[in-house]
Amino acid sequence: MEQDPYIGQVIVQVIRAIEDNLMEAWLSLEDHPAVEIYAGDDLTQFVSGVPFPLCNAVFQACLDPEGIDDAVEDALGLFRERKLPGLWWVGPSSTPADLENVLERHGLVRAGASVGMAMDLGPMPPRPPLPEGFAIRRVAGEDMMRQWMEPFTTVFSLPPEAADFFFECYRDLASDPSSPLMHFTAFHDGKPAGTASVVLGTGSAGLYNVAVLPEHRTRGLGTALTLYALEEAKTFGYGLGVLHAVEGKEHLYRRIGFQEYCRFVSYLWQ
Repeated sequence: MEQDPYIGQVIVQVIRAIEDNLMEAWLSLEDHPAVEIYAGDDLTQFVSGVPFPLCNAVFQACLDPEGIDDAVEDALGLFRERKLPGLWWVGPSSTPADLENVLERHGLVRAGASVGMAMDLGPMPPRPPLPEGFAIRRVAGEDMMRQWMEPFTTVFSLPPEAADFFFECYRDLASDPSSPLMHFTAFHDGKPAGTASVVLGTGSAGLYNVAVLPEHRTRGLGTALTLYALEEAKTFGYGLGVLHAVEGKEHLYRRIGFQEYCRFVSYLWQ
């Protein structure tokens, strides 16, 4: 059966929103004094100066096949001259079609894959009741940001330098009411147990940093944090929620209403 052109157009817009929100999540950190952002017609590059792959990245590369090797080397040159590792994200808009082969030819290694997902925030499912002793609060101020960092740093295995970088970025944004970033902490008997963040982008609310300490898993806390964060985004008028689920974990979000729209692959420059 031939697809309705309108439905096809909506799908394209949703995929674009998923991809744009990922880049907006990083661009929101641009005020940190160590951050450098290079935005061109062919790609956007984020350089933090922190020697940890997650802190340096290339997004939305649309490269001309003619001269592509020079373009890739130019981007890698920024990492190379600063002796920084980084991630090159290959998403639905990335071109040419064989970009992954080109990156491998230049020494990058496939690091992982994620699933781009989206959900209509109109008919959201009800939040499950939290287990006894748990509470979820939105982060406000430096003290709460420090508490938020505890599960985030532990679950994502951040080295001290990367943890300091994210704390400095998020601390300053947490005190700014106009910030596009919101953070949420789950507490168990007053101690941090889990985290989530939302990026209020141009066309969607992106869910990030969902992390639950091992001793508190399998109790629905990740689902509760996800729905709580998206409900907050909804109060700002957002009708579309997006996220990038680690491949193999997308079923955790499918059961609350998210659907798969696209795929991303990250390549590591070491």
